[in-house]
Amino acid sequence: MTIQEQPRAAGPTDKTPTSVVEASASHTRRRRVAAGLEKYGLAFLLVIIVLYFSFDPATRETFPSAANISVLLASQSVLAIVALGAMIPLIAGQFDLSTGAITALCAVVSAAAMTEHGSGIFAGVVLAVAVGGIVGLLNGVVVCYLRVTSIIATLGTSTLIGGIVSQSTAGASIVGIPSKMTEFGSGELGGLPNAFFVLIGVSLVTAYMLHWIPMSRYLSAIGASRQTAVLLGIPVVRLTVVSYVLSGVFAGIAAALLVARTGGANPTSGLELTLPALAAVFLGATVVAPGRFNVLGLLIALFFLAALSNGLTLMGAPDYVQAYVNGGALIVGVAFSALLAGRRRGTQAT
Repeated sequence: MTIQEQPRAAGPTDKTPTSVVEASASHTRRRRVAAGLEKYGLAFLLVIIVLYFSFDPATRETFPSAANISVLLASQSVLAIVALGAMIPLIAGQFDLSTGAITALCAVVSAAAMTEHGSGIFAGVVLAVAVGGIVGLLNGVVVCYLRVTSIIATLGTSTLIGGIVSQSTAGASIVGIPSKMTEFGSGELGGLPNAFFVLIGVSLVTAYMLHWIPMSRYLSAIGASRQTAVLLGIPVVRLTVVSYVLSGVFAGIAAALLVARTGGANPTSGLELTLPALAAVFLGATVVAPGRFNVLGLLIALFFLAALSNGLTLMGAPDYVQAYVNGGALIVGVAFSALLAGRRRGTQAT
């Protein structure tokens, strides 16, 4: 008698059907594509915007021109340095709404030192950076030792600085700085403005601080949970003060570069930099390292906003459109960066 084998039910040791493998591979590919779009979607949009304005009949003669690109890179370099400084306290969960005002103050002090007091270029630049650091230190002391909320403290500082600058200059611009400084501010190297190379140097230093030294991890821990950071033995107060000092120092560097580019100091120049700087910081936290403030994401976001505003202006859009762009970017950036940060913390907890 022949005994026929009965069909055996599929068990856990059987090979996975081909269709299941293919479905799993397809799902993995979709996840990778989605992750790539999440990380670099804004960079793709930047490329699309540049190509659009480069071929649009209304802007193709001016937008891709070397002169327009040079002006765009140089002008945004000042704003980018301010934004890099504002990003450091934000990593620790603190706002600095005084960066634009500090830039204006440092520019006025530096220009006045070089024109009215006969200081050299080096002394003028050092003075701008020192004044920025001192104001940043005062912000840190008010926030950490007087326990004033960072938004209120830095907003108050910004208002006070605006009054000081207005009183000291009587609303008049300061001109007549040394020609060598203006030559540097308007000069180019290899077809790129000198200001852009200053930005590259500051960006590399910032990236090194935020990725290669323990301070960055400590600031992130403070921003995630101040109480936990204290329990871990992290010097919360000292590092928070340092973050404000660095923000002020960066504003001072931006001020010196602004003086070199404009050939002087306007009492209102710099005051308008705070909003676009924060917009670039928060929008930059949605790309490259979603949910985290990062240097490359900030630069991509900043030049995305700059290219969009520049192209719309060349098309004849009203001036208030730029306010719409920066305000909308700030809202979107804050919303998405908070969403991505919450999702990242949930994933890490799981």
